[in-house]
This record gives sequence, C-alpha cells and structure tokens, in this order.
Amino acid sequence: MSERSLARIRSASLVFLVFIFLLICLFLLSGIWQGGSRYPMYRLNAPSRVNVRTEQPSGNGPLTLSPQYAKEKGDFREQFYLLPEESIPAPALRIYGADVILDVTLDGKELFSYGTRELERFSFAPGGFHLLVLPEDCAGKELCIRYTATRKDAALLASAPLYAGYQDAVSFWVSETRIVIYVGVFLSLFGFLLTALWFLMRHALSDDLQMLFGGLIAFHMGIYTLCRHNALFFFTSSCTLRTYLEVIMQMLLPVLISFFLRLLAHDRMEQHLFFLSGVLSAAVAGLVLLLQFLRLVPLTSAMQDYRAYFAGINVVLFVAGVRIFRRWFLQFQRLRASALQDTQKTGHTGNLLLLAGILFLTLTLLADELLNFFDRNPADDNALVHRILLAGTLLFTLLLLLRYFYHSVNDFLLTAGNERLSQLAYTDALTRLPNRAYCEIALDALFEEERPFAIVSMDINDLKKTNDAKGHAAGDELLKNFADILRASFRSTDLCGRMSGDEFIAILFDVTPQEYEDKVRQVLTELPISVSFGAAHSDEVHTRDAHAVYKLADERMYKMKQQIHGEGGVYAAS
Repeated sequence: MSERSLARIRSASLVFLVFIFLLICLFLLSGIWQGGSRYPMYRLNAPSRVNVRTEQPSGNGPLTLSPQYAKEKGDFREQFYLLPEESIPAPALRIYGADVILDVTLDGKELFSYGTRELERFSFAPGGFHLLVLPEDCAGKELCIRYTATRKDAALLASAPLYAGYQDAVSFWVSETRIVIYVGVFLSLFGFLLTALWFLMRHALSDDLQMLFGGLIAFHMGIYTLCRHNALFFFTSSCTLRTYLEVIMQMLLPVLISFFLRLLAHDRMEQHLFFLSGVLSAAVAGLVLLLQFLRLVPLTSAMQDYRAYFAGINVVLFVAGVRIFRRWFLQFQRLRASALQDTQKTGHTGNLLLLAGILFLTLTLLADELLNFFDRNPADDNALVHRILLAGTLLFTLLLLLRYFYHSVNDFLLTAGNERLSQLAYTDALTRLPNRAYCEIALDALFEEERPFAIVSMDINDLKKTNDAKGHAAGDELLKNFADILRASFRSTDLCGRMSGDEFIAILFDVTPQEYEDKVRQVLTELPISVSFGAAHSDEVHTRDAHAVYKLADERMYKMKQQIHGEGGVYAAS
C-alpha cells in the first residue's frame, strides 16, 4: 500500500471521527432523550421507618444508631417504604449498593438478594445499580431494603431508590447518563480506530508510538468514563465485570500517561523517570490485583489505598507535564520566526496539542478523585463530579482530534508533494516519458514477479541530421512526436521510456516470444520516423537479470543501425 493510500485512509478515518464528534454534540444540544415519563415516578427518599444495627468497638453488644457508613463488618441498615397506592404497569425498582449485601423483600417475601455469592467468590461485593422487576400487585405494599456491610466503612445509605414503570425507569436513566454514554462510546470508538490505524500504518508514520498511546489512552478513558458513572449498565448487567473494568482502566491510565509523556520528554533523565513511573504504576496495579486473586485483601479495600497513590502520581505527572509543555512552547516560539522549519513547526504544534490534552486529562482525573474523596458518595450522584470529569474528557478528546486531523492534512499534503517531486525526478522533462533512472529501477524489479517479458531498444536515425539541418527545436519536436507515437502504439500496461538523447526503451509484459515479435514488427516497421530497433525476450537468456535481456536487445539494435548506415543511411521496412 502506497504512502498516499495510507494518508488517505488516515484522513478519511479522522474525518469520520470528527463527523461522529459533531453529531454527538448536535444530539446533546438538541435535547434528545429528554422526554418525560408515561406514568408517575417516585424517588423513595423518605422511608416510613428505619432499623439500624451497629457493633460497638468494645464488643459489648449492639447499639442502635443512624449511621450512613458501617463501623464494622456485619452492620446493617433496613429501610421500609410504603409503595404508592397508584398502580403502575411493569413496576420496577432501581437501587444501588457497594460493599454491601442487598436483600429486598415485599411484605416479608424475598424478591432479590445480591452480594452473598459474590462475597464468597471474590471476597468483596462489587458495587453498582440494579434494576428489579416488581410484581404487578406491589402497589400499597411495604418494601424493605436491607444493606449489610461486607467491610468497615461500607455505605449503608446510598442514593434513594427509584420506583417507576420499567420502560420509564430505563428512559429516565438514559436521560440522566446520555452525555456519559455519548462521550464514553465516542472515546472508545476513537481510541479503537487510532490503535487500529497504528497497526495498519506504523511503518509509514514518524510519530507512530504517539498515535498508539494516544489511541490507548482515549480507549481507556472511554471505558473508564462509562464505568465511573455507572453507564456501562446498558452494555452489561454484571456488577462484577463493571467493577473489574473500572479498576483495571483506572490503574492502567497512569501507566499509559507515563509512557506517553516519556515520548515527549526532552532529555534522557526525564525519559528514565517517566519510564520508572510507568513501571512503578504497573507494579502497584499488579500487586493490587494479585492480592485480590490470592484473596488476601479485598479489591475494594485495596482500592481505597490505591486511590491515594493514584492522586499522588497524577500530581507528579501533571507537574512534569507542565515542565515539558513549557519547553516545547519555548522551542515553538523560536521556530515561528523561521520560514524554513515548516516540518518542525508542524511537529511542535502537534506535540503542544497532545501535551495540553494530557495535562487537562490528568488535572481532571485528580479533581475527580479529590471530589470523590470529600463527597464519599458511592452512587456518584454528584452533578459537579459529572461535569468536571466529562468536561476534561471532552476537552482531551477535542485536542486529540485537532492534533491528528491537523497532522493528517499536513501528511496528505506532504505525501502529495513528495509524489510530485518523485514524478519530476523520474520523468523526462521533454518527452514526459519515464527517464533512465526510472527505467533502471523497472529493470531491476522485472524478474521478481515471475512474468514473461520482452525488451525493445530503439534509436532514432535522423535526429542528428534534423538538428544540423533545422535546429535543435526541430530535433526536440521530433523526439516529442516519437514519444507520442510510442504511447499510442504500445499497451497502457507496457512501459515506454527515454534512456538518453535519441535512445528509447519499451518493456512489454506478459508476452510470448511470437507475440512480442509480431507486436514489435507491426509497430516499428510502420513508423513515419526512421528508427533502428532490436528486441529480446526473457526466455532467451539463462540468467535472472533483466539487464542481460536489455543488453541483447541493444546489441540487435546497433546491428540494425550499422546495416542502415551501410546502406547509405536509408532504412526500408521489410
């Protein structure tokens, strides 16, 4: 695949991504998914009664309090609700639980239980939303939701349950998380396409690793955004899978950002530090997963400590990224005054866009983690958290799009310019036929394709006489007319070129000895111009060297030329 084709693929892919990005923005501005519900929806935020049990640290027995977080493992909180008397078709309940065993009963009859099996298999109860289908006759009955802590500090009071019709609950949920879904899906698609383009074009790109890590970061941010805001529920109902995905994506982000900044670092010391940062982040992530696999430390407990490391490493990466950005910006300022450094200015502009995107992303991840620490809302209903993380993610996406769209346009123009220069380098200026350099390359590649071929060597007999009698302008006109005749006489799949002043060559592909002899005799014996020619077929030589075939054709051409000169300079076709 040629460089021009690769540039076109890259440009088309990025234009497609820009189109999807603008389409998503249009959907967000148009207010799609804002539709209302067909039946009443109730936010159950006022339980009729609450039953709470916690264990005193001294172990002197249960003490009834009203905590939102468990003091010890095994503490529970029961909340009772009297469902509205109004009947709702296909009633459903949306509840949230993290690090708790959820038990839901209706008038004392068990409807749903979650967490016990997960605690036995994984040593922790993954958090997430659950959408339960209730019996049709549930109106007016007493609903009980019991939260039993599986570890210390587990949330016994999360977001208020939502009671509504099943379709209304789903529609309302989509309306709440539509921005997250749009951004997460787009980032995942964007990252996947960039990574796929890297595998396709890595041999033709000078910034291939930047493209790879940019695509991986975008893909991870897409999945992490969906997991972080519980929007992955629409793709999988498994809380365990969603929790593991969120944890893995979060732990891999510092690794990818570290190696990405290493590509943009200026000196070797910075590169080593970023490499160590990436390796350390990968080691910490591996240790957390290993402790979970060996069931020594539950994943959710280990993640509480990991989040402190996550915040710290983001601070380090942000400060280091600012230093690198400053250096690139100063170099870019120095290059702006030079008109001879367009290629370097293009690279600096792209690096500045990449660094700005990474800095905004790192700052956003840090702000999200700090807000989550102070808010401690396991259900993540905080609108400010949503806005900050999504704003930073969208800005990162926009800068990444601008960078690769900008580079795709420059690469396309540069490729077109290189092809134009290549065409000038391998084309004869007078006849517009391939020149000797191009014909030599073609001869070198002839035997590689295992195709039979013939070579014709030609020489114009009257060129010197024409130059002496009528001037060089008439000689040039004779050469151009002969080139036009060659183009019209041979097939478009054959190659006709000018080897020197009055010497020309024709390479005929996929012809038998008899076919090429008939073709050469038909073309060259009926020319209005006196021409000496000689032809040879690839079967006539015993070596795999096209130059040997050309040498044989050239010898036959000179033999004819000597014969013509011996007859007084006049050649009669026979």
